[in-house]
Amino acid sequence: ETSLSLPSWGRLPETLPNGARREATDRRRGESNRREPGLPGRLFRILWTVPSDISENTILDSLREREEFLRQILASTEDCIKILGLDARVAFMSENGMRALAIPDFELVRDADWLAFWHGDDRIAAEAAVAAASAGGTGQFEGYFETLAGEPKWFHVVVSPMLGPDGTPERLLAVSRDVTAARRDRTLVEKSASLY
Repeated sequence: ETSLSLPSWGRLPETLPNGARREATDRRRGESNRREPGLPGRLFRILWTVPSDISENTILDSLREREEFLRQILASTEDCIKILGLDARVAFMSENGMRALAIPDFELVRDADWLAFWHGDDRIAAEAAVAAASAGGTGQFEGYFETLAGEPKWFHVVVSPMLGPDGTPERLLAVSRDVTAARRDRTLVEKSASLY
C-alpha cells in the first residue's frame, strides 16, 4: 500500500502571519533557529500559519485531516498521478494509477526511472515534457504503455512543476489519463475513411 509523501519545504518564513518573528517564536519553545521539535520539517512547513501557542497534538490531528482529504481527492480520479523527482524518478503514485498500470505494490516502482516506462518516440516526448516542467513550464504528450499485466494502453500525459518556497521547481507532477478507448475509436474512424 502506497503512502502520501509530502514535499520538503525547508525553513519557516522569517515573519509569521500573526506578525511574530520566527526567532521569537523559536525562543519561546527553547528551540532557537530550529524547527518545531518532534515534527518533521517537511510537515510543519505546511502548518506554519497555525498560531504559535497551539499544541503539537492539535497540529498532528490537523495534518492527519489534511492527508485524509488529499487521499480522498486522489481516490476520486481515475487518472494516474505521480510525483517525480527532478531526475524523473518515481517518488509517489496514486492507488488508482497503480491499478490502471496493473502495479500491485508501489515498492516495485519506487525510485524507478519514469522515463524508462516509455520507448522510441514516446521516450523522446517524455524527456521533452520532463525538461519543460523542470524549467518551470508544462510538457505533455500522448504515449503507448503496456501494463504489467500485458494490456496495451494509450495515455495522455501532462508534466508540470511543483514549486518550492523560492519559486523554482522542486518536484514534478505527472498526470496520465487513459485515452485508449478514444485512440481506438479514432483509429477505426481513420480506417473507415480510408475505404472511401
